[in-house]
Amino acid sequence: MLADDIRNLYINGLTKPNADILRKQTIEKGNPGSILIDIHMLIEAIGEGLPTTSKYFLLPQGRLDEFNQRLTTPLVHNIKRPQLRSFPALMGLFLLLRSSGLVVGEDKPKRRVFVDPEMRAQWESLEPTDQYMSLLGTCMTTASFEIVGERGMHSHGLKDRFENAYLYFISR
Repeated sequence: MLADDIRNLYINGLTKPNADILRKQTIEKGNPGSILIDIHMLIEAIGEGLPTTSKYFLLPQGRLDEFNQRLTTPLVHNIKRPQLRSFPALMGLFLLLRSSGLVVGEDKPKRRVFVDPEMRAQWESLEPTDQYMSLLGTCMTTASFEIVGERGMHSHGLKDRFENAYLYFISR
């Protein structure tokens, strides 16, 4: 069972059986999950820039539903004035892009959020496995909800949150 494999990896470190599990895992654009497909879509959508009024350089509110609909699995909703946090998958993808430095904001000449061309070139030179692991590393080390304007969730990276959730999971 996958949960047992993850538990063993977390507790025992990278033993030979754990290393075998990782070697067997293929990582390509649509596997595991759709994260690389959705990240690529969002990079393309943001491109050279989108105007924003957010002090946190968030995606423009008027385009959130459009971006949500372009996700592999869009969130069905009937929200009249959605905010980024109304779309957890979109917020997570944007959090990873901002945390990794792929997407940045600037004030002048006009306030906008855009894909950093140098970081994009580096990103596109990576194989899918390296892209996936880069996102995982970003999530575990530098991603923080403060980047997208969510307060009261202080931590450096989301590692502490994952660890707490894991410890809660195995204690049940």
